[in-house]
Amino acid sequence: PPRPVFALSFPRHLVVSYSDGEGGDAGVGVAAWCSERLGQTPIAGFMEVPEMVRHLWSKQKASHILSGEFKDIAEIEAIGPLLILHNWPWLLRNALWIHFIDNNGALGALVNGSSSVESQEIITGSTWQLVAQLETLPWFDRVDSSSNPVDGLSRKDFSGNWSWREITFPSTVLRSLTSSLS
Repeated sequence: PPRPVFALSFPRHLVVSYSDGEGGDAGVGVAAWCSERLGQTPIAGFMEVPEMVRHLWSKQKASHILSGEFKDIAEIEAIGPLLILHNWPWLLRNALWIHFIDNNGALGALVNGSSSVESQEIITGSTWQLVAQLETLPWFDRVDSSSNPVDGLSRKDFSGNWSWREITFPSTVLRSLTSSLS
């Protein structure tokens, strides 16, 4: 009898990436490794989440209104995988993608594909929409902060062997946040 075939219809390359967010300055560091497309030097990027976005996130939470402080570490952490997809689609298209993150709330939303918090739901939905558009096969997993190679990047420690790439915040997320508040 014929044996089942589990081979993919086209070859896929492996991308391994990490992200980390820092709550004070809303710094996000990301990096990706892919020996097939990048050689031995990983690409990396850093950005601070725009303050306008942090205000939109906070308007969805009563705790911010009462305290006046940003309470958005889950969103800052969750945006990392989306930044990789948004800024490096050429790397993730048709890839087998393993991504590590060190925040349980952000990881849970990514794995479940949804969140009960609207701001995280927008991030998660945008992430999975790009995953589908790029025909990427993702696996999201947890890494301890002490083992996360990009932990320093989110805190503006740029030391290391990185090939730096500019990264930008996805305008589609900004539009979704703005429209969700109207």
